[in-house]
Amino acid sequence: MPADRADGIDLSSFLIAVNAVIAAAILVLYAVRGPNDYVGTYTVCLSLAFAAQNFFFLLVTGRRPNPFLLLLVVHALVFYELRVATLLWEPWSMVFVRNSFGAADLGNGLLFVILSNFAIFFGVTAHSEKYADPAPLAGDGRASVRLLLPVLLLNIAVLLEFNFKALSALKGYLGIFLNADILLLFSLVVMVLYYDVMSKRQKALLFCSIFVFIASRTVSGSRSAMVTLCFYLFCVWFGVNGRVLFRKKLYMALLAALPVAVSLFLFATAVRSPRLQLQARTIFDRIGFLDMSSEVIANRLPYSAVINFEHYFKSVVDSGLTPGFSVFEAPKAANLLSFINNGMPAVSLKAVHENYESDMFTVYAEPYVLFGPVWGLIAIFAAAFLFQRAYRSLAGRDLFKLAVFRATLLVLFYTYFLDSFGIDWFLVDMIRFAVPFTILLFLFAKYAQYIPNHRSGASK
Repeated sequence: MPADRADGIDLSSFLIAVNAVIAAAILVLYAVRGPNDYVGTYTVCLSLAFAAQNFFFLLVTGRRPNPFLLLLVVHALVFYELRVATLLWEPWSMVFVRNSFGAADLGNGLLFVILSNFAIFFGVTAHSEKYADPAPLAGDGRASVRLLLPVLLLNIAVLLEFNFKALSALKGYLGIFLNADILLLFSLVVMVLYYDVMSKRQKALLFCSIFVFIASRTVSGSRSAMVTLCFYLFCVWFGVNGRVLFRKKLYMALLAALPVAVSLFLFATAVRSPRLQLQARTIFDRIGFLDMSSEVIANRLPYSAVINFEHYFKSVVDSGLTPGFSVFEAPKAANLLSFINNGMPAVSLKAVHENYESDMFTVYAEPYVLFGPVWGLIAIFAAAFLFQRAYRSLAGRDLFKLAVFRATLLVLFYTYFLDSFGIDWFLVDMIRFAVPFTILLFLFAKYAQYIPNHRSGASK
């Protein structure tokens, strides 16, 4: 087990304990409740092998920190290993009722997840010994931080999302580059990189703005505001410091905050779907990424009608390159799975807009449908390897930009690789976010950090 350090406990050590608790819960629940329609002995045995795999990954990243491997384990624990336990507690899933689905299908899906995680492991660790670990970043001690513009832009972006009437007339113009998620990420980079030189008033101002972001998202019905904040903070923290070490008190605070996060999720769900009866199964189903992976893998043939490169090309053209009109009337593939399940594979953009629903493919199901099991694993390995090489090749004298690029690459790895909604979805978002990302990066780099007698935004 990775050793605790004087200045904190490595996150991998904490996750080893979490992994053990979840594995024990699976055994206890199986002994008490027995098998059900979705979880049998085969699945339980695979889940224990999955826990052993996660333990091995955590040992590796504990000895030599690897942000991609750590993100993979967090993802595996919360959305896959824990899902086996919740299905033993209550065998219910909105995904499984779409088509004929049983315990054998879930076991096969989990088996492919295990094999895929090995492919990702080899991809993000391949030849890493030939390259030095990215050095931790330290804000220049001579620097000062200017937060008026970052905080102002973040709050305006939040108000635009909340449909604040005073800004409704400008939403079409400001909304082009005032992206709240990008602004939150950049603000967190400023906070982590220059926390030591920030005044108490500046820290309070930034914390209040982050609270406004969470409150606004939650009130508007978003069920992942707190998760988004924690995820971005992790990516920024690792990008700046090179590893994640926290004091024991902070881990206790995170555990204490878990009921708050659950309460916010339930509140946002009630806002979004007032008629939905809130039960434990609502939360369990929400974190059931294993459900989505296994169900899509089990129904590869019908879903391949839209999960293919020809459809991806058409949907990118219609959703990303032809604003105001369409050429192929091809919605993004993730919006079409529900129509396929209802026997309507050919639909228009208008039909998707009127009955909007998006389904996650995940890093496991999409390559399986596109390439099959063997070539799918090879594709997963290749993509993971490219992420690792890109991260290690990042360099530059501007500490803020370097931290932003590191954090952004980690965000892309998790959001668009592990939690893929389709390659076409990724390409469309990259087209849409390229302009606001570039403009906001320029503004933050020039304004937020100031170093006397040096070019603003650069440090030696």
